[in-house]
Amino acid sequence: RLFLERGYVPTTIEAIAETADVAVETVYARFGNKTNLMVAVKDAAVTEHGEIPLQQRPELAALAAEPSQRQQLAIAAALSRGMLQRISPVYALLRDAAAADGTLREHLAADVDRRRAFQRTLVDLVHAHGPLRDGLTTKQAADTYSALANPDLYLLLTTHHGWTPGQYQAWLADTLQRLLLPAP
Repeated sequence: RLFLERGYVPTTIEAIAETADVAVETVYARFGNKTNLMVAVKDAAVTEHGEIPLQQRPELAALAAEPSQRQQLAIAAALSRGMLQRISPVYALLRDAAAADGTLREHLAADVDRRRAFQRTLVDLVHAHGPLRDGLTTKQAADTYSALANPDLYLLLTTHHGWTPGQYQAWLADTLQRLLLPAP
């Protein structure tokens, strides 16, 4: 909360410890430094406070079991929307913090790669149930998915253009169906 309210640089470990009602040493013992704490905040947003690791999302089983590629992409869009809704505010903070912290810059780049790899998993599940659009490789499909389902675009559409998360989800599902699958 403090990172979101104050920003990364102005938020001190002392302020975090005071807000959490713990000793400063406790914060350092748990996280080591502010960089690791920022990464933990981002990871908690992605995994719903550590409760659901990415590869164990229940939506993956539903997506794999769904025979219709169009419905699979609707499920994938709902999954992406939920994740983006949780991560986008933290991601914007992480991006700003990376300007002041080289370690966070590296983490941010690795995070983009991790997100794309997860989206490749989604595309592979869809491709397992039928062909992709003519001439489209799974790598290109994953790149397309990554371009459409990322925190920056989500924030642009929901914050700056005033879309609701539901509008974003519907647009994402429709766009993925049009760009990744053969014409119906």
